[in-house]
Amino acid sequence: MATTGEESATGLWWLINPSNKGVQYHRCVAELVFEVVQESDGGYCAECLTESIFTQGDTWDELRKNVLEATIAFFFDRTRPERVRLHLVRDEVLLVA
Repeated sequence: MATTGEESATGLWWLINPSNKGVQYHRCVAELVFEVVQESDGGYCAECLTESIFTQGDTWDELRKNVLEATIAFFFDRTRPERVRLHLVRDEVLLVA
């Protein structure tokens, strides 16, 4: 039923069928981005923006180790991303008056 395989601009591989509808069958990920927030107790929580990967750490170094460990576990049977980006989000309210 499939005729050709093509790579899209986003790095997704598609299996093309005669009706011209694409079916995703493999995803090549170059980089994962994790949104990181610092909790009120000083620890950190990280959530991947594109995959269902969540982790935490009491320190920044522990968080880095846990993110790599969680990523390796998530991709145990698939090609791993080349790199992981940790994006620290800080929400601060300033009084103007």
